[in-house]
Amino acid sequence: MLSAAEQPRDGTPATAVVLHGRNRALDGLRAVAVALVVAYHLDVPGVPGGFVGVDLFFVLSGYLITALLVSESDRAGAVSIRAFLRRRVRRLWPLAWLLLTLVAVAGLTGVWGADRQSLLPGETAASFANVANWWAIGHGGYVASFTAPSPLRHFWSLAVEEQFYLLWPVLLVGLLAASRRHRRFAAVPMAGVVALAAASVAVGFATTPAWAYLATPTRAVELLAGAALALAWRRWPLSGPDRPEARAAWGVAAVAGSLVVASVALAAHPGDRWLSRGGFALIGLAGAGIIAGALCGPVTLRRALASGPLVWIGVRSYAIYMLHWPIIVAFGPEADPATRAVVVLTTSVLGATVLHRFVERPVQLRRVRLRTLGIAGAALVVVSSLALVAADPSEPTPTEQAVETFDTIPDPPAPPSTPCAAPSSNSTVAPPSGAFDPGTISGVTDPPVDCGAVRVLVVGDSTGRGASNGLVRAADPRVSVWDRTVIGCSFNPECTTPWRETFQAAVDAADPQVVLVYGGVVSDLAGVEDAEFLSVDGRAQRVATLVEAERILSARGATVVFTTPATPRRPNGLFFCDGKTRNSNCDPAWVEEWNDSVRAAAATSHAGVIDVGSWIAAQPDAAATRPDGLHLSASALTDLGRWLAPQLVALAPPG
Repeated sequence: MLSAAEQPRDGTPATAVVLHGRNRALDGLRAVAVALVVAYHLDVPGVPGGFVGVDLFFVLSGYLITALLVSESDRAGAVSIRAFLRRRVRRLWPLAWLLLTLVAVAGLTGVWGADRQSLLPGETAASFANVANWWAIGHGGYVASFTAPSPLRHFWSLAVEEQFYLLWPVLLVGLLAASRRHRRFAAVPMAGVVALAAASVAVGFATTPAWAYLATPTRAVELLAGAALALAWRRWPLSGPDRPEARAAWGVAAVAGSLVVASVALAAHPGDRWLSRGGFALIGLAGAGIIAGALCGPVTLRRALASGPLVWIGVRSYAIYMLHWPIIVAFGPEADPATRAVVVLTTSVLGATVLHRFVERPVQLRRVRLRTLGIAGAALVVVSSLALVAADPSEPTPTEQAVETFDTIPDPPAPPSTPCAAPSSNSTVAPPSGAFDPGTISGVTDPPVDCGAVRVLVVGDSTGRGASNGLVRAADPRVSVWDRTVIGCSFNPECTTPWRETFQAAVDAADPQVVLVYGGVVSDLAGVEDAEFLSVDGRAQRVATLVEAERILSARGATVVFTTPATPRRPNGLFFCDGKTRNSNCDPAWVEEWNDSVRAAAATSHAGVIDVGSWIAAQPDAAATRPDGLHLSASALTDLGRWLAPQLVALAPPG
């Protein structure tokens, strides 16, 4: 409960705001945050930026953790970091570790799919170790965009918070000690927060949006925004300043912050470049304003956030956050949206109720000893490990054997005995409907340099890698394939090596006669300040980039051939565009504009164009041709290879 000095000055009963040491309005804010995240994950129309709920959690965590540490320092003259970490372990680990085990055990049923199951051991280990965000950066960037989403993908945000909890208390204790030792340095803690926040923003400018979204250094600015508010309010951690003018000012800050968060929720997307270039800082400041309003802003706002239903959800928000995403993934992308929403919401809330009562509360109230928690944690790790080993997709399960018996797509005829036939490790069993088959983007071994066939170099992204595999499976002895495609990379800035260097090295290695440029729509060109995609300037930028690519690829006399992509198939293909049907790579208008740019570049540079998009659109069974909505199945790639090979041979320069 609040002390008499901390009672609200507007006459609102303290019990309407704070109950059992918790601030009810902040619990209500947690409910709003988790609702935004769940809506985002359910692809609810109108909230493409619902991920901002995670940002609110970051700011709130930074505020509460710093307020607790500062209060302990002011009260006792020191901070016990060991006790702090024990409290964090009790708060976060039991539920997280239990969920990791449940996901691992669920894998025994095959619910996650073979391709995702093969990655689950690494993801699970990273989640146990609280480094899931770094694992995702290293393994899940583009891979996650063409395989089924991971049931553990949401652990990245928990990892960011856990890493903050390890580093921030140590830094804060040092800053507080410096300010206590020298009164003239009383502003040292706040100055330290500002310096760290500025460094976080600077890192965001120097990295890619995909890296910045998941990385602790770039997301730290939001946690630090909450920390700054806690330091500013160290005298009133749960009530805020009592001066009427101060409360009025913070009320205005709350309104402004709410407008910022609402704008992000209604219009933003995780890959937006502005987020990493100061956007996270803006959201952090907005979140701090909202927290201030929840604590000492208008009475109407505080009472609304402290309402019973919101508080009830907020208290269980962590469990809801943990549960809802694996349930969504289990449904798959083709489930009826309304049915999925009803089941996910119902199951998540009911499950969170049970977990809060029987797991969270007993542990937080210290009814369970740390030694018992340690034993239980070890048991969960063992169970998870055994389940992951047993569910290893490399060993065929009865379900997979049934797929092989009834749904196997026959292999193409074996390639003739020729030194030009480069081996490929394609899958021989068709994946289940809607699944991505990793075998279709297996690496292709270089053939001998001089084997008498037309030397075809393929560059592009994962769809181009599929085309390379298709050419090899087609086994046309007139073609030798040199694959230099890069997964997730064509002309976009996320490439580890700039595309110009990649293309030049590929030409030097293969000395090709024909170069096949095979990839999808690129809306963010590397090294270009992109104009509006459908504008005249946007087309000019694309044409210039493609013409430059043709110049590099034809430097040794090769004929360069561009391909036209097809519009990703709905509904599965929308996964590659954050669910956006307009103004994205899934927008037919964008695909048509890209293809027109390709044709214009080819006419300018005298390159060729092969209309792969029309060939894909003409296939009789779209679901079988592109199970995940974008990548071709093994059998479709074989057919594509047979269709492409004679055209590539005809385009080879004489001699």
